[in-house]
Amino acid sequence: MAPVDLADENVVDIAATRADLQGAAWQFLLGLLQCSIAPKSYKNWEDIWFDGLHADVLHKALAPLEHAFQFGAESPSFMQDFEPLSGEKVSIASLLPEIPGAQTTKFNKDHFVKRGVTERFCPHCAALALFSLQLNAPAGGKGYRTGLRGGGPLTTLVELQEYQGERQTPIWRKLWLNVMPQDTADLPLPDQCDATVFPWLAATRTSEQANAVTTPEQVNKLQAYWGMPRRIRLDFATLQSGCCDICGAESDELLGFMTVKNYGVNYDGWRHPLTPYRAPVKDQNAFFSVKPQPGGLIWRDWLGLSQNNQTEANYESPAQVVKVFNARSLTDVKAGIWGFGADFDNMKIRCWYEHHFPLLMTEGLIPDLRKAVQTAARLLSLLRSALKEAWFTNAKDARGDFSFI
Repeated sequence: MAPVDLADENVVDIAATRADLQGAAWQFLLGLLQCSIAPKSYKNWEDIWFDGLHADVLHKALAPLEHAFQFGAESPSFMQDFEPLSGEKVSIASLLPEIPGAQTTKFNKDHFVKRGVTERFCPHCAALALFSLQLNAPAGGKGYRTGLRGGGPLTTLVELQEYQGERQTPIWRKLWLNVMPQDTADLPLPDQCDATVFPWLAATRTSEQANAVTTPEQVNKLQAYWGMPRRIRLDFATLQSGCCDICGAESDELLGFMTVKNYGVNYDGWRHPLTPYRAPVKDQNAFFSVKPQPGGLIWRDWLGLSQNNQTEANYESPAQVVKVFNARSLTDVKAGIWGFGADFDNMKIRCWYEHHFPLLMTEGLIPDLRKAVQTAARLLSLLRSALKEAWFTNAKDARGDFSFI
């Protein structure tokens, strides 16, 4: 599907073969729309919501971005270093988070996730896997930078569950709920679609020095959608024929290798529009992105993902797209939150989590909901303490993961 096909009322979703690539594809399309056709005001946003997204309008809006989305051996190439790299040549499988690393394979410890299973990618899957890595990049060794939101961030999108009583709605409408007006989001469309928005269009802002950071003030804030912390060049000179190990499609252009190098863009001070944040009560300026934890998200996380909230330890702020949606008043719309992301232990992925939460925006309910969540959290703490007292002679010294309670 080409991006211009988003205007087709018969297209209702993306069908990626992996959950992480599904999430990456949605973020890719949202970035495209926000950087090309984001309305100036809420009034303009409503015009498209009610009148529809027309293919000719979308095609015209996307045309200035076309040069930024070339994918091949010539520079610039999507999400890759502008200049040739002289780094380490590795398998393209390293784009996927679960692939065992060099030490794991050296000592023959790849018991559950085997080496050599995903070695050849078609260009479509390679581009999406590359984008997914750049979005979610975890710690990767000395100088291998994490993503703009930190390693393995949680992404939360407004999910259109029903419109005018219909559950099946076109994908453009689902995406449009997450496209923000330029004035509300303080994200004006760029005068030029250059490297300040798409960092692969020029030489990489490398970070060999510890203080060599890239902040929102130094580039365009829309780069939040296109962060590129890893220096990578795919090898388009060595192509193979066969089946893609991700999607199974036949291709004569299967990619198998890439060159990587450390000290890519080191992002600092960013707040991504699609991610919730928290800040310690003692220091509100020290905000950090919310990341999936063992056991995934549960009821105690829900309030901070949908409303500004305060716990004993943190101030919680939902993603900007959720805040913008909350400020709207749309009729015949039933919406929720779709949250997804990977739980990483440094560079090791432990689990992929995906959740669907309700959005209850009735103002009078919020205080009662907050009390219910706080009460349940206290009861959970008491329950865990009581069970540990019953299970162990010395409950205070009991160690382990009790998140299943």
